[in-house]
Amino acid sequence: MGAFTRFCSLFGSLVVALLVSSFIDASAAPATCASTRCRAGFHCVDMPTGAKCVTDMTCANVRCRAGTHCVDNVTGPKCVSDLTCANVKCIGGTHCVETPKGPRCVRGPAPQPKY
Repeated sequence: MGAFTRFCSLFGSLVVALLVSSFIDASAAPATCASTRCRAGFHCVDMPTGAKCVTDMTCANVRCRAGTHCVDNVTGPKCVSDLTCANVKCIGGTHCVETPKGPRCVRGPAPQPKY
């Protein structure tokens, strides 16, 4: 019976060691986005050091250089050139008209300026 008691003691110690090492490994592992919640205006990014909440990039917090404007799309904000009739060339038989959605080439000759 002494060998059986020693076996049970060793087996019990092994189980305790496995439980403790599992607990230590789990607590030492960095947090992931699966278990992290970010406040409004932020989103989670998994980093090598753990989950990190970063600012959502939108046109509301992007400044574009002169001659461009910001457009939000699925990949994030993008600065695009401002188009106006001054920098659009229409094909022959059409002329440029400024519209609320930007310049547009329409059929017909350009209207003559009135003096």
